[in-house]
Amino acid sequence: MKLLCFTERYGDRIMVRPSGYGDGVFFAGRQPEENMLLLLDMPSLRDTTLGAIVTWLTKQSRKGKFRIPFVSNLRSSRREITELPEEVWRKAVLDDIFDAQNYQYVGWHLTRHFSLQEFSAFADAWLPQLQQRLQQSLVHAEHQQPHELQRTQAWLERIAMVIYQMPHRIGKEHDSVLQLVDEAQITTLRQGPFSVEKWIATADRLQTDDLIIMLLNEVTDYLASAEMSQQDVMKTLDLIHRSEKLRRATTIKYVLSSPVTFWSRLQPHITLDSNVSGKTIDITQATEQTVELGWPVLYGQRIGTIIPGRSALVLPASRGRIFYIAGQRKLKFQVARAGGRLEKFGNILTMSSDGANAMHQSLVEVDLLDTLANVDPQQAVERVAHLNLPTDHPVYQSAALARDDYRHARILADLLIELTVGVDADIARRMARAQARANRR
Repeated sequence: MKLLCFTERYGDRIMVRPSGYGDGVFFAGRQPEENMLLLLDMPSLRDTTLGAIVTWLTKQSRKGKFRIPFVSNLRSSRREITELPEEVWRKAVLDDIFDAQNYQYVGWHLTRHFSLQEFSAFADAWLPQLQQRLQQSLVHAEHQQPHELQRTQAWLERIAMVIYQMPHRIGKEHDSVLQLVDEAQITTLRQGPFSVEKWIATADRLQTDDLIIMLLNEVTDYLASAEMSQQDVMKTLDLIHRSEKLRRATTIKYVLSSPVTFWSRLQPHITLDSNVSGKTIDITQATEQTVELGWPVLYGQRIGTIIPGRSALVLPASRGRIFYIAGQRKLKFQVARAGGRLEKFGNILTMSSDGANAMHQSLVEVDLLDTLANVDPQQAVERVAHLNLPTDHPVYQSAALARDDYRHARILADLLIELTVGVDADIARRMARAQARANRR
């Protein structure tokens, strides 16, 4: 059996997993490199399990094919390992896909292990034969020779797998060439003095995302170290924001890692003051979210001072910029308690009657949950059955203990209130009491 396997590091040793998963085997003597594609050649091996490999190695050793320094058996201690002798492995070549039993396993990884030159050589050797076999298939079909057609099909599946990866290999080559061109531009840029404008303009000409972010991170480093004013920082960000390419490259959801560094370096040097006043805003549909520093909040409509990393009410705009409102969900309760209309941060915040009624109902629920948690914990838990909480949620643990310990009844009530109302339990209780007082007037 011939197998194509990827090497990986396990502790301070290199190993492969012949089955593609599960148990691995190590190497005796000469060690392969990490992240290498190998061909294991073990004639008469019938299974890729560790036990089958150990049995095969033991038999070959007894026949004198090679000497094995150590081979474990299935009942040995966990410290014993299986080692492959040098005679059974070598670095793989593209032609090995014709002999490897598990050739489908490596298809998507060929571009990582073989160069464009190797793909070209493969095409030179096999594409002429591909045409010949296709022509022969016409004859096999005409003479009704299904077995020959089946053999040709199996051969074509292997060669087609390599051909299918050729565009991907060219794509990698394209990216490598682009990076070399971009690196040359950066080398020329660094020969002159640092300039925010030149760094941003060069970043806009680059095609490699990592290099774009690298230059923009250097710009943010400069902004942070130079202790520039808020106005100057915003002017620099305006330069970046004007470019669709740079705007996309610094969008957190577009690239998962690099923009985080870009924005985290800027966060201590940006103040997001209110930029909206004299408006009436319906916050019924606003939701509490943790604000991430980025283009949406920088160019959004801010009501009150917004602090990145903290919660605020966010109101998506069907047209125009998003509203960010300083305050958590309790602000909606305050608006509801004020009759659905409250002046705050130089604006009028409103809620629809349905929204205000829902908030009032939530505060009524606070008193009910407080009572049920003490007198009937099981019924209290049933009030949040629609949330489909996991069976190990603290709510269920507290409910079980609350039957015999009043202290856990308080904990249960706190958990249920926060799950139902969405604000801190003590804050919710204060708002509920204030609503009750207002209703008595």
